[in-house]
Amino acid sequence: MGDCRDTNAIGPYLGYNLQTVRFLYRLLKADEGEVISLEAIGDVSSEAEDVVIVEEDKSGLATNPVSNKSVSLWKTFYNWLVAVQDGKIPIEKSIFILHVLQPKECDIANLFSEAKTLKDTKTALSKARQELAIGPNPPDKEWGIYAHTFLTDKSGQNVKIIQQFRLEFGNSDPLADVRKHIHLHAAIEPEYLERAIGNLLGDVSARILTQTSQNLPAYVHKDDFLSSYKSIIQDFNRYGYIPVLGTEPSKSQVNRVVAQNTLIKQIRLVIEDDKRFEDEAIKAATCYLRSSHERTIWGTKGVRENQFLDEFHGDLKSHYNRTKDEIDITHNSHPDQNRGHLLFLKCVQHQQTINGKTLPDFFTPGCYHGLAETKEIGWHPQYRTLLDDDDGGAE
Repeated sequence: MGDCRDTNAIGPYLGYNLQTVRFLYRLLKADEGEVISLEAIGDVSSEAEDVVIVEEDKSGLATNPVSNKSVSLWKTFYNWLVAVQDGKIPIEKSIFILHVLQPKECDIANLFSEAKTLKDTKTALSKARQELAIGPNPPDKEWGIYAHTFLTDKSGQNVKIIQQFRLEFGNSDPLADVRKHIHLHAAIEPEYLERAIGNLLGDVSARILTQTSQNLPAYVHKDDFLSSYKSIIQDFNRYGYIPVLGTEPSKSQVNRVVAQNTLIKQIRLVIEDDKRFEDEAIKAATCYLRSSHERTIWGTKGVRENQFLDEFHGDLKSHYNRTKDEIDITHNSHPDQNRGHLLFLKCVQHQQTINGKTLPDFFTPGCYHGLAETKEIGWHPQYRTLLDDDDGGAE
């Protein structure tokens, strides 16, 4: 098959989010060996050895793209007819799908979709011509030339297109089909499903952009996509691993913590070197903010590990106390500042699990900094006295 699309239609593809989602859906459903394309022989198409699916996608947000006198509807049928006649779509093994994001009222399009036998198809064509008053000349309307050409076609290709035509309505949620497919085929916990879909869409968008940026249709082989798909799914499906749900804090947020927060003062008590302190302060503020944001998302999304946070913080304190006791015994001749620095390093380098699952690298140190912020723990042996003195004696 050759390309049958005007390449001018490819440039603004980035605005068609529905097409990207449908492209991902077709990739997910495709068997190995199939090729999914964008703006080649349809908005989205799937090509296998024995069947070709040609899909046009309409959001229907502003208008009804399947009403009886819709320009969009008749232009779709017209384009399919021309592509078939030009040999760009193999009619004998093709399925023509018109996917509308939300249900719309329609008569002729629905009539066509329900017609499967030759008799039903010819009846549907006759009713459409009658409904639209199609005579020898096309109606003097924008939709007229497209409808007239398709409905009066003498080659019989219009009959075959209707027999192989399917009208599909979504439920106003463009991700519904993708979400359902992944839910059925990948053991991802619900709270991580949206992030997995986002990563898959990002991968597909990058593949599409590489080709469309050169004003070319985009083609993605299922076999090439599989490795990325498996990697992304495993990130959210890996036994004992909790993926990141939040985003990194802004530079201004980090700077505010560095300038104001007690956890930074705690670090200053045990690190004298200015450059080293600055590096550790920025890392601490970042981990503190990210872990805090992550815990907030856990509560909002109902992540099951949220119920184990009290136990987790208890484990952090136990590790802190054991480490402090060990340092007090083995390094009792060292200055307080050095002992505190060692305690700080051993705690922020520690990686604690929660409910038996591995956490993102920033989570455990971030929670330690949270405990330091509230003075539940401290790095310097005399941290309470020193912090009180710094605050003028007030808690």
